[in-house]
Amino acid sequence: MKKITENTLLGDIVANFPGAGDYFIKRQIDFCCGGDRPLAEGIKESGYDKEILLREINALYKDFLKMRKDT
Repeated sequence: MKKITENTLLGDIVANFPGAGDYFIKRQIDFCCGGDRPLAEGIKESGYDKEILLREINALYKDFLKMRKDT
């Protein structure tokens, strides 16, 4: 997974980027029972701004990938 989009499944995000779980919990986005649905649905239910959330989660994911590559 190179980039997280609104169509990326919540379960796939957490499986590839474990830190996303904490991020989603803080924003009350269900990724466990609702892991088979796209991020856009979780964002809509949470009421968060889609563009801000996508920017934040991708910045965190980019840092995670860099850290993983450096180790």
